[in-house]
Amino acid sequence: MQGIESLGNLPEQVKDRIGKEFGSLNDLYRRIFNINHSEHMAHRQRDQKAISAYEQELLDIEDKLEELGAEDGRDITTAIASDYGDLVVKETIEKLNEHLARQGTDFESMREYLRKLGA
Repeated sequence: MQGIESLGNLPEQVKDRIGKEFGSLNDLYRRIFNINHSEHMAHRQRDQKAISAYEQELLDIEDKLEELGAEDGRDITTAIASDYGDLVVKETIEKLNEHLARQGTDFESMREYLRKLGA
């Protein structure tokens, strides 16, 4: 998971400051992950006001991370967003596999079939 790695690779002094500000690195990770989830749900509901609020919250966290000594707060929030995205994709593929199994195939077989077609 990229987000955990990016937090773990920070200098110890920065980690300590983050811990004092956010509780712990895990608390920060969980907070950013949950914001990404909430933003994703807001996109599905087309709630532009909520989307803007979540985006602003992430920007505020990025600024605070930089104040605490992180070189680029956006790198951290983006890595955690990528972790969230990976889980969403995995869940989507699992649901697709369930559907395809009822049709007598699976995701990998369909992907290979589409590759052969040049899609």
